[in-house]
Amino acid sequence: MSQHSSLPSALDPQQGALPRLRGQRLAVFLDYDGTLTPIVARPELAAMPAAMRETVRSLAMHCPVGAFPFSRSPYVT
Repeated sequence: MSQHSSLPSALDPQQGALPRLRGQRLAVFLDYDGTLTPIVARPELAAMPAAMRETVRSLAMHCPVGAFPFSRSPYVT
């Protein structure tokens, strides 16, 4: 038996996080390169696919969404 079998499924609308978070302030932090976009050799080449863009737009309908840019490169300011 999996150690995670007792955890609720985020994909099940009845068990997922949204019902438990109603009325709460929600913050979502996602990495861009490798999470919202495929991993690429150079971060400036990362481009968000249209389907992921729509997913983020959908998320924004449920909670405020903001951008916090940072770089893994020491050369970007």
